Amino acid sequence: MKKIILFLLICSFQSIGQEKRIKFGVMGGPILSRVTYPYLQLNKQTHIKTSYSIGIIAETRLYKNILFQPVLNFVNKGGKENSTINNNFGIRYGALGSNICYFEVPLNMMYVIKDRLKIGVGPYFAYLIKGKFITEQFKVGGPFNNKQLDKGLNFQTQILVINKIEVLLNYNKTFFSPNTPINEVLAVQVLKFF
Repeated sequence: MKKIILFLLICSFQSIGQEKRIKFGVMGGPILSRVTYPYLQLNKQTHIKTSYSIGIIAETRLYKNILFQPVLNFVNKGGKENSTINNNFGIRYGALGSNICYFEVPLNMMYVIKDRLKIGVGPYFAYLIKGKFITEQFKVGGPFNNKQLDKGLNFQTQILVINKIEVLLNYNKTFFSPNTPINEVLAVQVLKFF
């Protein structure tokens, strides 16, 4: 799976490098994320966790109002919840969180509505770097056994604020992984093109 993501990223940036008009930029900002576990009883969903995302972006014009934007992001996803912990002495309650770090590659096709407004959609592929469950009350943690590859759809809106600085509103969700955790992320990021 690492090879597939690396291949897609190289092909994307390589095809962009052959275009005359290419822009590169950096982006980052806060995110809200949560995880749904569809294979657990009652379709368990965590509470929203506030975290962050940082990355690099490329943009090229394919046609008049059509742009292609491959992105490489570092994203800290996860969720929080109050859970029951069953141990040898009975059942106890505690706060449980998951901290999941991904390298994420969205491949967005963007449509320019006006000079200052773009909307787009595309698939994303995210490779799990690390993750763990953390309980705040009992000060214990363990490795996170999540899927190595998360894939889904990415929806994005970009607004040009001032010259070469844009604000992004981004939503992505796992769609193509049955019987595995479903990640949902809502991000507000600042993008600076060079």
